Amino acid sequence: QSLVYDIESDILNQLPASAPMDIDTDERFAAELENFLEFIKANKSMFNFIMIHLSGEEFTERQVKYIAERYQSRVARSDNLRLRYSYAYCIYGTIGLIKDWIKASFPLSCRDLAVLLIRMYTRVRKLDSVKN
Repeated sequence: QSLVYDIESDILNQLPASAPMDIDTDERFAAELENFLEFIKANKSMFNFIMIHLSGEEFTERQVKYIAERYQSRVARSDNLRLRYSYAYCIYGTIGLIKDWIKASFPLSCRDLAVLLIRMYTRVRKLDSVKN
């Protein structure tokens, strides 16, 4: 169990440095995200084992918590419930898409998946900026 936890920690530490909701350019984040997806693909056996076969709620919750702590400084300081929910949507959606991408043996290129994810983040940002 400790070895799995260490491997999970190593995986999480490979996440891109920039936060998807706080990026200044989609191109810069796309490059970082593409590098992370290349890392997943290059280590497909490990990711398949950790994210698919050991894919219990515990690791998913750990992923969500880690990503939230790493990226959500703006969200954490906000009382805006819509912002927090939109951020959670992006995190869970990204994890789900990456799991499906791994299960399907990487049918999209790393670049195409990175662009798809960024388009989704962009739409969430636009929704968040719309005032009721």
